Amino acid sequence: MEKKTRTLIFAYASCASLIFGLLGGLFLSVADWLMAFMWKLLPASLGLSNWIWWPLVICSLLGLVIGFLQEKIGPYPRTIQEVLGEVRKSGGVESWRWWKTCLNGLTVLAAGGSVGPEASLTGIIAGQCTWLGQHLKALLLDETKHRASLGEQVRTLFWQRASSAKPLASYFKSRARQRASYTIWTLLGILGFILWRKLVPQERVFGIHNRPVAWNWHVLLLLLPAFGVGLAFGWLFVKLGKWSSYALTDRGSKIWQGAAGGLLLGVAAMASPYFMFSGAFTIAKLAKSAAIMGPLLLLALGLGKAALTNVGFFLGWRGGTIFPAIFCSLAVGGAFALLFPWTQNLVAAVITSTAVTVIVGRPLLVALLLVFLFSIRLAPAIVFFCLLAGWVLRKFPQVKP
Repeated sequence: MEKKTRTLIFAYASCASLIFGLLGGLFLSVADWLMAFMWKLLPASLGLSNWIWWPLVICSLLGLVIGFLQEKIGPYPRTIQEVLGEVRKSGGVESWRWWKTCLNGLTVLAAGGSVGPEASLTGIIAGQCTWLGQHLKALLLDETKHRASLGEQVRTLFWQRASSAKPLASYFKSRARQRASYTIWTLLGILGFILWRKLVPQERVFGIHNRPVAWNWHVLLLLLPAFGVGLAFGWLFVKLGKWSSYALTDRGSKIWQGAAGGLLLGVAAMASPYFMFSGAFTIAKLAKSAAIMGPLLLLALGLGKAALTNVGFFLGWRGGTIFPAIFCSLAVGGAFALLFPWTQNLVAAVITSTAVTVIVGRPLLVALLLVFLFSIRLAPAIVFFCLLAGWVLRKFPQVKP
C-alpha cells in the first residue's frame, strides 16, 4: 500500500476520532438540556414549579413512552458489559443501532430516571468505532483504490463497507504502530469531548479536591468494619439487580412495565428529589448535608435508591449504574461514618471505595473517580481499599454477588 493511502487513512481516522468526541459531548449536552426543560423550564412556564405532584405525573406519563420504546425498539441502551461483550465476540457492534441508543437513552434521562448516561455513551462510541473500522477496511481491502484519486478514496471511505470480518488490527505493520495509532485516536476523541464541554460548559461532577483530613488513630479501629460494610452493600446492590432481573424480565407488557417504573420513581421523588437522576450532580450536596440528614435518613436513601435503580432498570428505565452506585454507596458510607466522631470522611471513603469496586469490578477506575470526589489526601487509602476489594473478590469467589 502506498504511503499516500496510509497517510490518508490515518488522517481520516484522526479527524473522525475528534468528531466522535465532540458528538459524545453533544449527547451529554442534549441530555442536560432536556432535563432542564422537563424539570425547570416547563413547570415554570406552566406556573407549576412548586407543584408537589409534578414528578408523579411526568414520570408516569413518560414511563408509558419509555415502555412503548422498549416494546417497539428494543432493550436500549444496553449495559456497558453487554456492549463490550459483543465487541469481544464479534469485533464490533451494529453501528446503525446508534439512534436506538440515543432515543431510548435520552428519553430515560429526560424523564429523571435513576441512571447515568455512561451506558448510552458506551453504545454510541462503540457504534462509531465500528463504523470507522468498516470504512477503513473498505479502502484497505480494495487494492484498486490505493492508486485512485484522493476524491475517489474519500468516497470509498464514506460509502463502502468491508465484507471481510478480518479485524482492522491485522492491517498494521507492527503491534507498536497499532497501539500508537489507537492511543492517538483515543486521545483525540477525549480532546473532542473536552472541547465540547468547554464550549458548552455544564455543572461539574468531579474535580480534584485537596480537603484537609483530620487523621486520628481511633479511626484505625473502624477501617476493617467499614471495609466489611462496603463489601456487604456492594454485594446487596449487585444482588438487587439480579433479583430484579429474575422477577421482572419478560413479565407482562413492556408498556405497562415502563409505566410502573415511572409510578415508582414519581412516588419516590415526591419523598425526596435525591431519588431522581443518576446522583452525579447531587453528590456534593449530599456530602454537605449528610450531618443534617442523619444516619437513618442517609441509610434509607442509599438503600432506597439502590432498589429503585435496579428495579427501574428492568422495568425499562435503562441506563448506566456507575453514578447511582457511587451515590448510594456514599449515602450508606455517610450513615455509618456519622455514628462515630473520628475522621468521618475517611470512613465514608473506605465504604464507598469498597462498595463501588464490588459493583463495578474495576478497582483502578473506581479509585481514580473517587480520588476526585473525596480528596487527593485520601488517595492512598482509596487506592488501597479498592485494590483490597478486588483482591478479595478474586481470592474468594464465593463472596461474589
